[in-house]
Amino acid sequence: MFDMQKIGKKICTLRKELNMTQVELADRLGISYQAVSNWERGNSMPDISKLPELAAIFDISLDELIGERAVLVDAAVNDTLVEYIAQNEVSKEDIDVTLPLLKPSQVETIVKETDLLKSDKHNIEVNIFLPYLDTSDVRDLALKAFESEKPVKKFLPFMSGEDTMALAVRSLEADRNITEFLPFVTQDQVRELADKTLERGDSIKSFYPFLSKKDLRAFALKAFEAGQSIKSFFPFLEREDVSQFAAKTFERGDSIKSFLPFLSDSDVKTFALRSLENGQSIKAFLPFMNGSDIRIFAMEANEDD
Repeated sequence: MFDMQKIGKKICTLRKELNMTQVELADRLGISYQAVSNWERGNSMPDISKLPELAAIFDISLDELIGERAVLVDAAVNDTLVEYIAQNEVSKEDIDVTLPLLKPSQVETIVKETDLLKSDKHNIEVNIFLPYLDTSDVRDLALKAFESEKPVKKFLPFMSGEDTMALAVRSLEADRNITEFLPFVTQDQVRELADKTLERGDSIKSFYPFLSKKDLRAFALKAFEAGQSIKSFFPFLEREDVSQFAAKTFERGDSIKSFLPFLSDSDVKTFALRSLENGQSIKAFLPFMNGSDIRIFAMEANEDD
């Protein structure tokens, strides 16, 4: 990978050796002096089309200028990328060095018009190209992978939100796990996908970390009203919400033992008192009560005896 700071310092040194100002170098290249200033400070890299001009001005090779083996850069400058890749073995290192300098159209050419990703002799994964491709090109690659039943996770960080959601829906309809999509869609879209998943009769446990508190509460309430266990929601709900569900469960005469680890000390104490008033055992509550509350209950029990 290119070191912009290092290349910038080299440009600065070579310019000064020729006794040129930034303005003079910029004029020779047909660019602004601010661009030269940014190069020399390591804030940006010269456009690939300017590299041969810079090398010629400084009377050095392209490899010397950028400090790396630059066969692909040279091929890109001469518009012979496809031919070079077709006729030569290209390594991942060659690609890593070259990609930051290529225009999106040139990266697209490599991906679409060469055998770089197909031939075993190259052994190069598509992943390294994704940050440099247009989102529409990434979408097309993801769709090809999807249609071939291959993983699409590596494409998701580089796709648009709209394309990610569309592919998530297609994956759901194809009975595929869509958990990998959830970090890359909005909370509203997570809720929409969760609704679709429930409609299919499938679990949404994997959705919990990506749902808003409001949506989590709504899904938990829906399950609760349907008579289903909501224990899996507890680690993701607000303590107040767990308390409210515990109260409803207690009122209908069901055990709240599974709620106890997620309740506050005061709530545990309150439910223990209500259990005692109903003549029920509070043994299940004791591991979740603080020492002072346990002593109070013990004293009351002794007084009753």
